[in-house]
Amino acid sequence: MTGRLAVNLGLSLVALSALVRLVPYHQTQLQVLNEVETSVESMRSQNQRLLEDFSRSFDPAQTSQVLQENGTRESERHIPIIWVDALPPETEAAPDSEPAE
Repeated sequence: MTGRLAVNLGLSLVALSALVRLVPYHQTQLQVLNEVETSVESMRSQNQRLLEDFSRSFDPAQTSQVLQENGTRESERHIPIIWVDALPPETEAAPDSEPAE
């Protein structure tokens, strides 16, 4: 009976020491899992944004708007308006003396 009790006590100590070693490892793995889940969520949102941008860029209904936003190319109906300063009024020049011949 004493032998059984000693063996069971020894096995219990071995199991307890194994649990003591596994608890920090388990906590570390939970932290790594949390970081990976955060990274996956970030990549999903970035992927969604890129997919929306891609579908917008290749949407035939929005082609002219996208071209105007991304470049200097204007639509064929676009008429540029250029503002210029008013010219100063011409002053009446005094009659020049006739050049000598």
